Amino acid sequence: MWEKARVGTKKFPPLKNSEVRGAMMRNVFGWLLNLLLVVVVICAIFVFVAPHLGWRVDAVLSGSMEPTLKVGSVEITKPFDPNNIQVGDIITFRSPRNPQLVVSHRVVAITDQGFITKGDANRDNDQLVVPPQNVVGKVVLHVPYVGYVIWALRTPLGFILALVVPATWLVILEIMNIRRELAQQPRRGSTNLPKERNQF
Repeated sequence: MWEKARVGTKKFPPLKNSEVRGAMMRNVFGWLLNLLLVVVVICAIFVFVAPHLGWRVDAVLSGSMEPTLKVGSVEITKPFDPNNIQVGDIITFRSPRNPQLVVSHRVVAITDQGFITKGDANRDNDQLVVPPQNVVGKVVLHVPYVGYVIWALRTPLGFILALVVPATWLVILEIMNIRRELAQQPRRGSTNLPKERNQF
């Protein structure tokens, strides 16, 4: 008499600790990669798009405006009519002493000659009055820590790394996925079907 073979469901062996760690690493790397891509895209918008709108993008390099503008922040300056600037506004201006130097300080008073400015972290007002023609614009947005990334993107090495690092991570993740697929192929191809046997 022949007994029908019972067909069982496929059972895959439990994952090893190394496989679990590998999966966790892939998840972490993927999350970091996505975060890096988001930061790079935001910084690229600041660096390449804002200037086309006539806005100025600067990284904060000194602590004269802390805690409002922290070192490493990025500030966006929008062209602004000097006649509409009010006390309390943060303006970006060319230094009356050195026009090549661009400063962002708060307006504390307005006179017939121009604007009296002061850094929030400074004890005294700036020594020179800022003429209206030296005003670049008004600071309308600032984002902490992004200035470091923008400063790096403006260097040739930083720009190359911003392209190479995400691409390298993508390649590494793809290689890891391929290796995982190849390692699991024998398991997927095997079946645990009991053989038929004769009973007398």
